[in-house]
Amino acid sequence: GRGEENQKYDETLHRLLRHFLDKNIEEKTYQLSTYAENFCDLLEKEVHTAINPSQIQKTFNDLVMLLERKIENIDDFKHWYHTQFFKNKNDISSQLRALHTQIEETIEQLNDLVKNDSANFRELLIGCEALLDKIKEQTDKLSSAFSSKDDIKQLLDDANLSELFEFRDMKRDVRSFFKDIEYRLINVSHTIDRIKPKINKLYTDFEKREFDRKIEAFLIYLLK
Repeated sequence: GRGEENQKYDETLHRLLRHFLDKNIEEKTYQLSTYAENFCDLLEKEVHTAINPSQIQKTFNDLVMLLERKIENIDDFKHWYHTQFFKNKNDISSQLRALHTQIEETIEQLNDLVKNDSANFRELLIGCEALLDKIKEQTDKLSSAFSSKDDIKQLLDDANLSELFEFRDMKRDVRSFFKDIEYRLINVSHTIDRIKPKINKLYTDFEKREFDRKIEAFLIYLLK
């Protein structure tokens, strides 16, 4: 009933007030909180993320260089972990999410192509294949850019701080993040490897269809 709706509205408003809304008591109005504005900026940035392997390469080189200086002392290492590793973690992840988005969009385009018998089928198929080649190239470049993570792993393995629980906990987090990166890049490569034969088959089917049409036209011409 109406009472239930009001209760749900109040609960939703209460939840939003915790993070996303600020209440102006004098004017009895609501406005977006700073957290909400930052959250919206983050979403906007996520949508428009450009894949930039050379930037990632520089980021990893900096992470290695700074870690070399901060691996002897737990406080120094904590500073590296919180300010350097964490600060760049989201940027690195957003590049991988952008890669996945591109793959999903390409798959959608291919599905649309198969469902709708488009007049410019071949041109659109060539476009999809070119897009897939571009994604593959970016995936390979990102894999290469991430290679410095092995230097970070080595520095963490050789560190004299291993007896400290704090260090081991943070090290596990860093390694887990790198494992996730590897898994996601392999996933993209495997997806591309699965799509490629399907594109080749679409080319073959299209050429066969064109050939059949020509044969049909020729036979009709002969019968006339």
